[in-house]
Amino acid sequence: MSTPRVDALKSLLTDQPKNPLRHAQREDREAELRRLEAVVGAPDWQTGPAKGRARESYRKVKQSYESQIAKPTPHPDQVQRLVEEVMEQEIRPTLLPDAVMRSNPAGAVDAFRKGEGSPQTKDAILTWKRGMRALDPENADQDYTNVERFRPKAGREGYPQFDAQIARAFAPGASPSARETLTQVFDQGQVNSPLNQAKRREQKPATGQKRQPLTEAQKAVARGNAAKARAAKAAKQAQRL
Repeated sequence: MSTPRVDALKSLLTDQPKNPLRHAQREDREAELRRLEAVVGAPDWQTGPAKGRARESYRKVKQSYESQIAKPTPHPDQVQRLVEEVMEQEIRPTLLPDAVMRSNPAGAVDAFRKGEGSPQTKDAILTWKRGMRALDPENADQDYTNVERFRPKAGREGYPQFDAQIARAFAPGASPSARETLTQVFDQGQVNSPLNQAKRREQKPATGQKRQPLTEAQKAVARGNAAKARAAKAAKQAQRL
């Protein structure tokens, strides 16, 4: 069931296709029409029986193209107002934050189904896209009618706040010892990621200043790494004997 705003926008788009072609799709169809037109216009001795098939294909592609291409609306002011209202009042409030979509906490799936995944919101999104194309049929921006542009980045009430780091995950068969080791490695910054490089640069003392002493946890990690290196070296020497 549509809302009054969506119904009002639909009433202004009766001359528009149900699913208008995007700019890239329009270019593909136009290129195909030009190719077929060249075959139809070529001399018979060059094309032979291909000319008849090309003429029929051209007719079908042309008919499909004209039925699916967006047309400039005769009511631009009203359509502009309604597409803005539909986005802000009907669509945007249903969009889950980007972090929630990626991390999928408890309750996110049901919230998606009741919100942007519901038939009512899907209908609003499709109508909004038709209205946007009617306002600017020639717009070549790849994300001109992409709803993802409006998805919030921050958390929402009822969901935890997420930072820019995607939570790490382990393979289903990872052993407890492997999980513990990797967790320690990540938490203590041993991975040479851009984030850890920036942290080390910030912590690096200026010229002439003494380095900060290692913490007990850092010393324990260093001792463990040294012990592993000695054990590996001893194992190699034993294999040579």
